[in-house]
Amino acid sequence: MSHRYAFALAFSLAMTCVAHADFRIDYNATRGHGDLGALSLANGKVRAEPDRGSANFDTSSSAIFDPANADLILLDRAQHRYTRFDGETLNQVSGLASLLGAQDPLQLKVRPSGAHEQVAGHSCEVYRVDLYGEHYADYCMADAAELGLSTSDITQLKRTIDMAHDLLGRIGGSFATSVFAGGRLPVKLVSFRGDKVIGISELKSVSMAKIAASEVAIPGGYREQPIDPSMFAPD
Repeated sequence: MSHRYAFALAFSLAMTCVAHADFRIDYNATRGHGDLGALSLANGKVRAEPDRGSANFDTSSSAIFDPANADLILLDRAQHRYTRFDGETLNQVSGLASLLGAQDPLQLKVRPSGAHEQVAGHSCEVYRVDLYGEHYADYCMADAAELGLSTSDITQLKRTIDMAHDLLGRIGGSFATSVFAGGRLPVKLVSFRGDKVIGISELKSVSMAKIAASEVAIPGGYREQPIDPSMFAPD
């Protein structure tokens, strides 16, 4: 596929490192096509859904993260297939990337921009994301407590971020600890192509309603597919 697949993997790992009480955040594309549609937590697992019009993510894919087992599962809903990423498979990814000439498959840089915003009534700090030397996105991160997570949830959030950092470190990524450390979650995501803004997602709603365990499970009839080295080849 492309380096964007590698970034999507890193993003999914980091985004899905949240606590184990049921929790759902919905996002709304307020300009163009946003990246993130929803984050759902149930049964100790998390599911991340891209916005239907996302230009950065495969809109037929979903990500399920199981912090207890340090597993990330990418579902291909169109083909009824899934790919499992754990410590062993991410080591394989690192090796494949080296063979493809990408010593750092993500070439990802994240830094605070110094800007602060108010989004849906929440204060947030803007982080700039550069990918392959280009401005890729801005994420405005709010304190998870402001979004309704309890103290125990935030403690678990920090633990699972550390877990994600360990996995991402195998493919050269520091996205989790750079942006999500300290118990922060995104309330606004701005996507760029060159200097042009192509999409903005903003927090729409937060729900604590019960979520079915099936929402964070591999659907019946899906078959596992091996990692494709081209997923991590630069464009």
